[in-house]
Amino acid sequence: MSTEIEEHVDALSTSKNIRDSLINSMVEGVLGINESRQIILSNKMANDIMDNIDEDAKAFLLRQIEDTFKSKQTEMRDLEMNARFFVVTTSYIDKIEQGGKSGVVVTVRDMTNEHNLDQMKKDFIANVSHELRTPISLLQGYTESIVDGIVTEPDEIKESLAIVLDESKRLNRLVNELLNVARMDAEGLSVNKEVQPIAALLDKMKIKYRQQADDLGLNMTFNYCKKRVWSYDMDRMDQVLTNLIDNASRYTKTWR
Repeated sequence: MSTEIEEHVDALSTSKNIRDSLINSMVEGVLGINESRQIILSNKMANDIMDNIDEDAKAFLLRQIEDTFKSKQTEMRDLEMNARFFVVTTSYIDKIEQGGKSGVVVTVRDMTNEHNLDQMKKDFIANVSHELRTPISLLQGYTESIVDGIVTEPDEIKESLAIVLDESKRLNRLVNELLNVARMDAEGLSVNKEVQPIAALLDKMKIKYRQQADDLGLNMTFNYCKKRVWSYDMDRMDQVLTNLIDNASRYTKTWR
């Protein structure tokens, strides 16, 4: 009998160690609250969060816990605290400890990085959407001036068409930027690297921007080791170089 009890105790101890190890390895903060509103379980992440919690956030958590005890349903709410953003989930548990006592399990997930990224994305889309108005207005204005016969001199027509062409290119760039953001939302950002020379991509860039460089009186050169191979995603690197060269054409006097 003594041996059986020892084996049972050892098994319980092992099970508890495994449970504690799993809980402490979670990226979410986890709290176990019994029906007496006592904390009977917590992991390191939860302890770190609770050590820095302010009074407003503490009141927020207590209200959500009480609401969960009353509703016996899972509650999920957003919490902002100290310039950080969390998602708090509270779940009712019929038996959280021995004796059949009920309780609530609280998980707190830090969503600050995701929130900031989402905000940056919203700001980017708002800025690009605002920028779209300028080329559209210019395209309409200069086209109407030609169609309505306001501009009749050949030199003036040529100048107007040059502006229309430039704004068309700008509009195309802005639309592509919006499409890239939409594609990242739908597919996620995937990177498919292959070991390959960089020369083919750089030659493609030269051909792509040759006319634009000539029109601006600029020279574009790349300095690289032709024998060296690189591990990169051709499409992603194309996007990066396209953005860099577009910025260079708008904000610098020479390309290198």
